[in-house]
Amino acid sequence: VLEVLCLRDVQATAGSVECVARLVASCPSLTALQLKSNLIDRDGAAALGAALRLSRVSVLSLQSTAMDAETCATLCQFLGTAVPHLTSLDVSHNPIGDDGAAALCQVLASDTNKITFVSLQTADITTRTLHRFADALRTSTSISVLDFSFNRFVDAGSAIARIIQATITQPHVRAAAHTGAKCIAAAGHNVGKSLYEAEL
Repeated sequence: VLEVLCLRDVQATAGSVECVARLVASCPSLTALQLKSNLIDRDGAAALGAALRLSRVSVLSLQSTAMDAETCATLCQFLGTAVPHLTSLDVSHNPIGDDGAAALCQVLASDTNKITFVSLQTADITTRTLHRFADALRTSTSISVLDFSFNRFVDAGSAIARIIQATITQPHVRAAAHTGAKCIAAAGHNVGKSLYEAEL
């Protein structure tokens, strides 16, 4: 029974990703999908998102897949309520920028979203995205780990403080504290420290 599919760095084109999506949709036992270092365009993201709706995939890695803001937004249209099993999403090392991250924040802010881990390392995001995630944390009932490493933020101190404050003051986050959950906001190169961690 296939549970994990790893196709890292197999030089898959956008069309190949659509073929992978069809496989995902037809494999109910699959729980983890690794597509690092392949090419995903808008059509591939749409096909993958539609397939995820029919799957039980909980861990999705799309690291270094050349996703831009438009492609990320396309994928996000299928996440959240439509993909209830997804708990881990890695879109790091992609130029999704603030616009792509904004689409992801909308997913995370959904009451029915189940995603607990998000990696946005080297995603061309700015301090504006940190503020958006701080807002999303105020309504998210699931998120416990955020990784913003290796983005070059400017004057990010207040945004990071808002993220940490959200993990302290929100009732659903305090409840998660009893399970030893963490909220991690890795702040990049321009804040003085590379990692800000709030133990809950």
